[in-house]
Parts: sequence; structure tokens; C-alpha cells
Amino acid sequence: VGVALIIGFLAGIYPALYMSSFKPIRFLRISYTGTGGRSWLRKSLVVVQFVIATFLILTTIMIYRQFTFHEKKELGFNRENVLFSWIKINEEYGDKDFDLLRERLVSEPEIEDACISSAIPFNGTSGTIVSWEGAYEGEQMNIRRSYVHYDYFNVFNLDILKGRSFSRDISSDLEVGCIINETAARHFGWTDPIGKQITDISGKDYKVIGVVNDHHLYTSILKIPPSMMLLHDGSLVGNHVYSIKGSGKADFAAVSEKIRSVYEEFYPEALFDLYLLKDNMDYESLKVYKGMANTIGFFSLITIGIGIIGLLGLVAYTTKRKTKEI
Repeated sequence: VGVALIIGFLAGIYPALYMSSFKPIRFLRISYTGTGGRSWLRKSLVVVQFVIATFLILTTIMIYRQFTFHEKKELGFNRENVLFSWIKINEEYGDKDFDLLRERLVSEPEIEDACISSAIPFNGTSGTIVSWEGAYEGEQMNIRRSYVHYDYFNVFNLDILKGRSFSRDISSDLEVGCIINETAARHFGWTDPIGKQITDISGKDYKVIGVVNDHHLYTSILKIPPSMMLLHDGSLVGNHVYSIKGSGKADFAAVSEKIRSVYEEFYPEALFDLYLLKDNMDYESLKVYKGMANTIGFFSLITIGIGIIGLLGLVAYTTKRKTKEI
């Protein structure tokens, strides 16, 4: 009897303990969801999908903010109420001086000031190789160079931070005077640039008479390059850019009409077009930013849409699974 009881107890203890620990819901979950591989694959795909969506959304926001920053960035010069035109004057018209044309332009109440130059910000630029006082032997640098008339700084509201601007009363300004920007002064290592000497690649020496505030020359994306300004001789022969600053109350059409009438008085056969500077600046780099933002934004929307569809699929799958478990 004892042996029978012991054998019965030992034989029944294992299935009793095993059956008491059995959980039907766990059995059903394994049956309906599958094991290991499928579950991890599904979870991994969901995670990867939403990581990509988050990355695209953040990238779109970053690029749009960068675009907005550059679009509204302070450029360092006035671009409001400034009209410009490129005009090529042949020698057959005679070598007239720009001051005569300027006097006629500013006599109109709609026109505040005017100037002539070889280039203006965001419209034309050229460079040269220079050496400078205090440079090592053979040390040179590429610098932006432009020829500007006396009233250029007033038209574009540029500030002379040190020294002075070009003066009609100082004849040497036309021969040796030059004005550099802040970046050039830093590159040259000058704390007091006034009176320092710059030598261009042809060997001609110029004396710094002033330092103008830094301003973007051809794009707001790149850093402001070192630049120097030389005095324009006022000759109208050749291809030059004419910049006219309209009064704040005058509109584009009124100022344009006055400018055209004056130009036709001086050069009845000359071809020219008038542009508003703020609407005709070289914003190709900003267009690239905006195009990138729009492209990535488009794919972000697609990714979000796919993610929403995926979530709906997971909800439907989970609901069906829970229904079967119940």
C-alpha cells in the first residue's frame, strides 16, 4: 500500500504542477502572433519607418528656417527704392561726364540721388590679386574690386567706419585712393588701415583712405569676401551700371518714367532696361534652399501618410488578435 501511494504521488506531482502553471492566454497569443522572428521584424520595420519620417520632418524644418534666415538677413546695404540699369555708351556720343547726367536726374523731385559704377551688390563683380603693407614676401590675396563714383555710398546707404569717402576736392583720390571693407582690413591684419598701402598685380600702389562697413556683394549664403573700391572717373563711355535712388514716396512707375525721359535726352538711341534692385537680386542660392525644402517636405508628407496607414494596419491587426484571444 505504501509503495503504491508513493508511486502514485510521484507520478501525479509533475502533471499537477505543470497544468496549474499553464496560461491559456499565453498559448493563444503564441498561436496567433507567431514567435520571435515575425514579431521582431514587424517592430523593426515600424521603428525604421518612424525614424525616417522624423528625420525628414526635422530636415524640412531646418532647411525652411535656414531659407527664411537668409531671405530676411541684413545685407549691409540699402536695396529699397533703388533702380539700376546697365547701359553701354559708344564713343560716338562723346565722352560726357556723369556729373552732368546726375545733376539732371536729381533735379526731378522723384529722384533722391544717382551714381555710376562698374558693379553693384548682387549684380556684377570682379577681382584682382593684391599684396599689402605688412605682408610676407610673396604673400598675395584675391580681393573683390569695383570702381564707384562719389555718390555710390549715399545711394546704397553704406557707412564709412574709418577715414573718409572719396572727395571731389582731392584729386589724388582718382589716382591712388581706395576704400576697403572691414573683412579686408582683418585679412591684412590692420588695426588702423588709414594710410596703409595696397599693391595690385600690375604693380600699381593704392593708399587706403577709408573703411566701409561689410556688406554682401553677390550672395548672402557665402561669407563676405575682402573687397576694395576705387574711384570711378565719371566717364560714360563703355558698359557701366547706373543706380538711381528714388524718394520714399515715389512709386516704381513714376521714377522709371522720369529716368527714361532723362536718359533719352542724353542718349536717344541707347538701349537700356530699368530694374528694381530688391526684385532683381541674385537669389539662385536661396532658390536651391527652397527647392530642397519643398522636395524633402513632399517626401515627408508621403512618409507621414504611409506611417498613418501603417498605424491603422497595426490597430486593425491588434484588434483582430485580441478578438481571437477573447
